[in-house]
Amino acid sequence: MHYIGIDLGGTYIKLGIVDEFGKIKRENTIETKRKRHFSEIIKDILVCLTHESFVGDLKHESIGWIGIGTTGVVDNQRGIVSYSCNVMFDNFPIKEEIQKCINKPVFFENDANCAAFGEFICGGAQNTGSSVTITLGTGIGGGMIINGKIYSGLNGAALEIGHMIINPGGRLCTCGRRGCWETYSSATGLIRITKDKLEKNKNSLVWNMCNKNLENMDAAMIFEAAKLHDDIAQKIVELYIRYLGDGITNIVNIFQPEKLIISGGISKQGEYLLKPLKKYVDENKYTRSCDVRQTELSISCLREKAAIVGAAFLGKQN
Repeated sequence: MHYIGIDLGGTYIKLGIVDEFGKIKRENTIETKRKRHFSEIIKDILVCLTHESFVGDLKHESIGWIGIGTTGVVDNQRGIVSYSCNVMFDNFPIKEEIQKCINKPVFFENDANCAAFGEFICGGAQNTGSSVTITLGTGIGGGMIINGKIYSGLNGAALEIGHMIINPGGRLCTCGRRGCWETYSSATGLIRITKDKLEKNKNSLVWNMCNKNLENMDAAMIFEAAKLHDDIAQKIVELYIRYLGDGITNIVNIFQPEKLIISGGISKQGEYLLKPLKKYVDENKYTRSCDVRQTELSISCLREKAAIVGAAFLGKQN
């Protein structure tokens, strides 16, 4: 039996056919183009789901269900995405729209919850009683697993950790508040910090890497320049790690999970990111002087594919 997992994020939609062991057998990626109406986004997903290049010779009856991890607040009882500040979803009937065209059960959850579930199923959080996974992408998402189940709160909106304030009165967030964690520690936040710096001083390798056009910049360029000992990039990465560490320290202090796993595109930086981040959190968390079990920080071994795997396995939780 195979399952289809869809990770519907603010920048990309990633689709995968996943087997019983959590292995992605086929996958595809399309742009979200998030300012479009949701009907256009669904149209693109359906075209991909039914295209021969994706399904190949896989028979319809061998697909158990479709699982979707989507940005925003999920209402499973009504089958809708109630709200998303990163994509134009407002009472979006995602389940109904997919089932109109594909006669399979459809399960869906918040995308960060799916990433956390994927880590529990076959990633770094296997065999844990509690874990938190954070996703660093267009925004910042968070998911928590307790005793093998996704914790989504009373209304599907739990662990919207990207919207905790770390700098009161700071940058305006897409949610309407100022100083949210994701405005500083998402990939988008890192790029914005760098643009602000380079507008004042372009004497950085990043300026050349983006062909002297700040709109070409991505988060990987900033880390690459820092690794090449670019002074401006190194200072930006140090600042970024402090912002990221402040949010992670808050999460550890509140939940004290067995494991906290960092996922999403920025997690590709591996130890270059993790080593100074661990040091910062260890120096600042409330339990730093306690002789007790401590939360283990790690980089996702599933990386940006965690939400696809978690979404594909949603049917096993229901």
